[in-house]
Amino acid sequence: MRVNEEAVPAAAGRRRPEAVVAAGRTAASRVLGPVERFRRGSGYTKFHQYSRWGLYLVAPMELVMICLWAVGRTDSKLPVWAAVLLAALSVLHAGANLRLIRTGLRHYLGQEPFPRRPLSGFLAVTLGALTVPAVLAAAGVVEAGEVAPVFAWFAMFSASVTLVLPMRRGALLLVAITGAALLAGAAAGVDRGGLLGILIGCALGNLAFSATFRPTAWGLRVLEELHAGRESRARLAVAEERLRFARDLHDVLGRNLSVIALKSELAAQLMRRGSEAAVDQMVEVQRIARESQQDLHAVVRGYREADLANELAGARGVLEAAGIRCRVEHRQDLTELSVAVRATLGWVVREGATNVLRHSEATNCAIVLGSADGRVRLTLENDGAHGTPGEGRPAAGSGLPGLRERLTALGGALSTDRTGDGRFRLTAEVPAGAGS
Repeated sequence: MRVNEEAVPAAAGRRRPEAVVAAGRTAASRVLGPVERFRRGSGYTKFHQYSRWGLYLVAPMELVMICLWAVGRTDSKLPVWAAVLLAALSVLHAGANLRLIRTGLRHYLGQEPFPRRPLSGFLAVTLGALTVPAVLAAAGVVEAGEVAPVFAWFAMFSASVTLVLPMRRGALLLVAITGAALLAGAAAGVDRGGLLGILIGCALGNLAFSATFRPTAWGLRVLEELHAGRESRARLAVAEERLRFARDLHDVLGRNLSVIALKSELAAQLMRRGSEAAVDQMVEVQRIARESQQDLHAVVRGYREADLANELAGARGVLEAAGIRCRVEHRQDLTELSVAVRATLGWVVREGATNVLRHSEATNCAIVLGSADGRVRLTLENDGAHGTPGEGRPAAGSGLPGLRERLTALGGALSTDRTGDGRFRLTAEVPAGAGS
């Protein structure tokens, strides 16, 4: 038993460094994970987070200013409990302000209803934060001149109401809050110079913060509308392709199916009469049905078999319809390529363009076709790619494994390259005469 008791701590001791390293990696991933996701995010995501967190940081600024003021008054006649009380009020006011900023921004963007309770709670906390220092000054606990800046700070950090209310009503409410700060300062015994300082501080602060809150929220709303419009254009491009296919099927099969229905009805009537002409009608129905089947196969085959020239033109049209600038360069004569190579590269263009629409927020895309040393190379590169940078790791369900199989059958290869600046490159290489 003694041997086992000694062996267990030894084993635990051997495992402990690994456990510590694993715990350190887990803690680091928790801290750095959001940073990495932000760094590798799209431009839309980065701008959205920059703007939101820029507004959220306004609330802590109030807390820092009040706390620095309280620390700076440690050598004055301000009691410690009074400084702690004012600091607690600033924490409460900053928390209510942060909540109003978050809910107000969501309301402005149309994501939440009117935040009645956060707005009412913020106004109540603001009035309380203005009343407490006035009572302390009137009671002689603190000097009126020392708490004069506090009235201005609590009032000037109330510009977040402009996110919730229309501009005119928000401006009137800010004027009312400024008036409340002046009344509280007057009740505390602040002199005329101090009251003028409170007025100027409130006016400049509310003007500066209002000019920050409202335009930032407006920019985010415009960005949301542009993003939604881009997705709508992409869906519209897919819907147009479906309509084209449906129109082709209708044009090919519509007439033949109508003829089959009429001849079948005629054959049924002739059979009731005992006429041998019914057999001729059914033979005709059989012939038309076989022709329709061949026509259907031709339509589906034409849709399934990608032609490189048509796919290049189609990719440019679909991407530009979705608001993505597309550049197509021909450095290789398509007629010199075999049918199999053209079809396979056409599949690469089709799948690559589809992935740009579905899995990125691209604004630019370039498709380049060239050849060197008897091999044809097709590259499709776009910006606005999502995900973790890496090579040869396509997203699940993207269809790239199927393309790799097609190219491998012709002696070719498919590779992907994703860089940290959000660019994605799809490269396909195949011998020029493969499959001929």
